[in-house]
Amino acid sequence: MEQGRGSRNRRTTTFAVFIIILVASNSLTWYLTKRTKSASASAVPTIKRSTVLQSVTSGTISRTIATTGTVEPGNSANVNFAVSGIVNAVNVTVGQNVTAGQTLASVDSTTLAATLNLDQANLANDQAVLASDEASSASTQQIASDNATIASATTQVSNAQTALNDANLTAPIAGTVTAVNLAVGQQVTGSGTSVTNAKGTVAGSTALASTTQISIIALNSYTISATVTSAQVGKLQDGEQATITIPGQTGTDYGVVTSVGLVASTTSGVSSFPVTISVTGAPKGLYVGLSANVSIITQVVSNAILVPSTALSVSGSQETVTLDQNGNKVPTVVTTGISSGGQTQITSGITTGQKIFVTKLTINGVAIGGGRVRRAFGGGGGLGGGGFGGGLG
Repeated sequence: MEQGRGSRNRRTTTFAVFIIILVASNSLTWYLTKRTKSASASAVPTIKRSTVLQSVTSGTISRTIATTGTVEPGNSANVNFAVSGIVNAVNVTVGQNVTAGQTLASVDSTTLAATLNLDQANLANDQAVLASDEASSASTQQIASDNATIASATTQVSNAQTALNDANLTAPIAGTVTAVNLAVGQQVTGSGTSVTNAKGTVAGSTALASTTQISIIALNSYTISATVTSAQVGKLQDGEQATITIPGQTGTDYGVVTSVGLVASTTSGVSSFPVTISVTGAPKGLYVGLSANVSIITQVVSNAILVPSTALSVSGSQETVTLDQNGNKVPTVVTTGISSGGQTQITSGITTGQKIFVTKLTINGVAIGGGRVRRAFGGGGGLGGGGFGGGLG
């Protein structure tokens, strides 16, 4: 009897475990199915389309070319000794601010001073010879020869004086020192100094040393060094206005195109053309090396007839808006001009003050605007006709 009861207890326990597992399995399946359906439902965006009446207005609209670039100093200088010698003083360090004309470094001038003294003595002697020849009524040819000798000696004195002056390396611009490649006791070979201004032109000697001895950048002016595509370069010209924004910063700065390069550089088969924008003023927050977003204004139209771009429908080669005429919807063919910032210029077909129907689209409550609605399959446009492929951007 005890054995029978034990067997029944084991069967009862096994059955109970089976029931628990079955219930748990069904519960898990129900939970996972519900969660999957919930996730699928939440992944599908809620798209709403509405139509409102709006008056046709007028205003200013512009066409722009967007690009990116790098902040560069508006003025910079690579400074090198123009004379050879042994460096006997280096007066600046990296990060130091300097003024134009300030002495940055110098070389030993003993030999240069001696050369100047000798040339001055030779000039004085030549002048004395001329005075003697004039006093003795020397021939015209002799007087001419004396004058030629004096002219040559004068040039030598001038050159020697310049060389002595060049023993002191001075700053051609005010700014901040960014590199110093000089040390006391170093032998240097005369080369020259280059100064690059905001327009990209270079002044000074072009026979520069292989390593710049001292570099200076001016921090009171900046440029943006950018590039554009082959399709854009022909639309740009010097003098065009630009807006400049720095990623991560608020506010907008302004500038002017000062250079459009016509020689392309090619990387991975893609050609680009250099463009330089001179930043207006010296705005705070600009630092050499920062990335910048640039929008160059290539065309501006004032008093333009403007409609929201979503008011336009495209059917074949025609663009239309829908006018409100006494409560009736009347499709009207228009011609368009510039599109920017979600608005499009109308050049013919409607006038200001007329009422038009404007399509407004939202995805998950966020307004989508800026693009024309493309009609397809003879439909009424929008998502039902052309979908996103119709140009909602």
